[in-house]
Amino acid sequence: MAHYIYKNTHYNTIDEVNAAVTATKDILDNQPIEYCEIKQLTGSVEDGWIIPDTPMTNAEVLAITNDGHYSAYSQFSGQTYIGLTAAETLEKLEEFKIMYGNNYQVNTISTISAPENEDMSVYVSSEV
Repeated sequence: MAHYIYKNTHYNTIDEVNAAVTATKDILDNQPIEYCEIKQLTGSVEDGWIIPDTPMTNAEVLAITNDGHYSAYSQFSGQTYIGLTAAETLEKLEEFKIMYGNNYQVNTISTISAPENEDMSVYVSSEV
């Protein structure tokens, strides 16, 4: 019986893995706080930026306009960018999205099959 791996998770059926792919697409298209943290700044370059404690929500990030300045961080880049314009923030979001996709290889489903000619299950532990 074949098993599938997608984003480092094992699935028993192709329907399960396809549901995971659809959920990942939703994350990438509609849930940016899953792969980055965006905060709207106050202050200025001259006076210094004030970074709030609370990051923006998914809806706020998806509705970023040309007003204001932002900080952007993603665990996939390991860097925080401060003082970004709205356009620069949206560019970072696209970069972070690609980093997330690369990290999880979101365009790849792996199939795992047991050997058919010999029962090799006696040589492995189910606790691994």
